[in-house]
Amino acid sequence: MDKKKETDIDYHNNPYSILHVDDESLLLEMSKCYLERTREFIVDTAESVDDALNLFNIKSYDAIISDYNMPGKNGIFFFKTIRSMGSTIPFIFFSGKERDEIEVEVLPSNVMYVQKGENLILTYNDLIRDLKKSIKRNVPHQTPATDIQNLSYSTKDLPDAIFIINTDHEVVAWNHAMERMTGLSSEVMIGKRNYEYSIPFLGKKQPFLIDYLLTPNFDIKHVYHDIKIEGGTITAELISKFFHWNKFFKIQVSVLLSETNKISGAIAIFREITQSKFLKLPNHQKFSPHKPIEIHSPDWIYWEGPHQQILYCSSSSATITGYTPQEIRTDPSIIYEMIHPDDQKKWKKHKIDSKKSLYNEPHFFRIQKRSGDIIWIHHHCKPIYGENGAYLGKIVSNIIVPLHKV
Repeated sequence: MDKKKETDIDYHNNPYSILHVDDESLLLEMSKCYLERTREFIVDTAESVDDALNLFNIKSYDAIISDYNMPGKNGIFFFKTIRSMGSTIPFIFFSGKERDEIEVEVLPSNVMYVQKGENLILTYNDLIRDLKKSIKRNVPHQTPATDIQNLSYSTKDLPDAIFIINTDHEVVAWNHAMERMTGLSSEVMIGKRNYEYSIPFLGKKQPFLIDYLLTPNFDIKHVYHDIKIEGGTITAELISKFFHWNKFFKIQVSVLLSETNKISGAIAIFREITQSKFLKLPNHQKFSPHKPIEIHSPDWIYWEGPHQQILYCSSSSATITGYTPQEIRTDPSIIYEMIHPDDQKKWKKHKIDSKKSLYNEPHFFRIQKRSGDIIWIHHHCKPIYGENGAYLGKIVSNIIVPLHKV
């Protein structure tokens, strides 16, 4: 049971006070984090109806959020008890149940309902909107721009790569995960127009899937696959050839609505699914996602398995190192033996560290070619995991670097 306390977050002068009741402690923590991150709410939590009813200040909250199904006393009992106290506190059911599964007689009388969905961002966006609608307070009307700004702040540290545009097709949010995925900082991308946000994925400026929501005047079928359109949301898959190697993405784009139900922008959520696509390919096609890039790329690319075996090595290894892909696959120790003696300690440390993070900073190492020549390489790697979370090794990209650039 959380108690109200001072927080390090710099809240607005008069934030809404919310009580959230649910038997899932993880969900309560998530709600508290997400709502308070907007700087418009202070959230107390309770894991049971009894804990909530024992609060001496329960009538002082601006709104109550409650699950429908809970052990012991459920959300219906909680709602009726609150009303029997003479309280008209706005009450929102936040449940995994379909709306028509909740007792019909409960839904009137200042009760709102938000269904828990798989897309947490959109679910909490709905919850925030309904909280604001239900709370009876004398506050200035929120403009669409302010709503987008709040959502931009809330998505900043989420694990999925996200960007948001307004109705002028201008980037207003570009979160940290999107920065890591594309290598483009939010400082560079915020304010960009003219479809510049499509360049990392399509290789040129052209209308993107997110733009189709706002102006559906172009064909998306020749670029995207497995397209599903439901109301104001589109889900599709994209194969991008503009990274070090081909990448598969699942993209979900949705319109954003203001409190007056006018479209204020759109949000795009990216999840890389390259590995899951790769695992589903027949054995003879396992490396086909990389071949179109390998043919034209001077990079030496290889896949090191979980036991340091080399599962794939590009033909550029022969040009860069003097060792053929077959030699490196047969004897992976060749890679370590190529590392300059003065860099081997740094190499060992990097190999350990690279397993711990999905995003590793590039490194510079010296290697000795078969000919005996010493060259510098720009080394970048990324761990890969199976659908069950098992470590499958890492993808490595090595590029020759001129000495004057090291």
